[in-house]
Amino acid sequence: MLWVEKPFLCKGINDLLGQLRIGNVFDINEVKYAIIKTNGVLSIMKYEDKNTPTLGDLGVITNSKELFKTVVLFIDIYKD
Repeated sequence: MLWVEKPFLCKGINDLLGQLRIGNVFDINEVKYAIIKTNGVLSIMKYEDKNTPTLGDLGVITNSKELFKTVVLFIDIYKD
């Protein structure tokens, strides 16, 4: 189902498919709802069984990782 909030100038189906690809949807059959907002942004809701599972959905436990911390000091080196 495609819902347009206000009159929206759409150049064609290729524009819609391009917006879906930007939203990481490459098969239109995965889309339950798509709403074109007044600002032209496309909101996409996929069917539940078509969403990409997360590690939590799969029951995979991971160790949390942190970014490396880098400290750069600027010093003057004097030679005699």
